[in-house]
Amino acid sequence: MSGRPGGRFAPGDRVRHRRFGLGTVTAADGDKLDIAFDGAGEKKVIDSFVEPA
Repeated sequence: MSGRPGGRFAPGDRVRHRRFGLGTVTAADGDKLDIAFDGAGEKKVIDSFVEPA
């Protein structure tokens, strides 16, 4: 998995999800993100469900 070209986020970016809270992108593949959320653990999320933190 790679970062930004074609996607809004790259590994290392901090993001906020409405339900899971703050997290750090650990991998990005287009619009599919793996995110380590501070309080909810690792989740796979589509980028439209998060915003920059």
